[in-house]
Amino acid sequence: FIVKNDHVFDKIFRIYHPKIKSYFNVLKALPGRKPLQIAYYKNTEFENKLNEIIGNYDLTLSHLIRVGDYTLNKPGLHILEMTDAISLNYSRIKKEAPKNSLKSIIYSIEQERLLKYEKEVYGRYSLISLISEVDKKFLFGNRN
Repeated sequence: FIVKNDHVFDKIFRIYHPKIKSYFNVLKALPGRKPLQIAYYKNTEFENKLNEIIGNYDLTLSHLIRVGDYTLNKPGLHILEMTDAISLNYSRIKKEAPKNSLKSIIYSIEQERLLKYEKEVYGRYSLISLISEVDKKFLFGNRN
């Protein structure tokens, strides 16, 4: 994929990810512990491309855990830009959903998985960025 020179990027790699694959990934992930949104975006072609090119760069910047999961356990410097604690948002949403609704059940499952995952990534990246102090305290307490 050739991009007009914007003086920012010299290469952009496009990886197609069909929705049906995402749905299948989520179904496979239901019995496990990994957050469903990581499963939803799991793409072997993307992972292979990342593994092929990661050695050419000094640093990775992953936006959200669904991308950051690809850089876990890779050598080098890695920044995870979380924006917010998704588990905190999901805990708020599940309170508003009707009890025993499909939405409430899914948000409950996903919220627990996300919270555990978000807390586990602490210290596994060179830097984690969260926008608000509320989200930081929710996940990591008073740790720096």
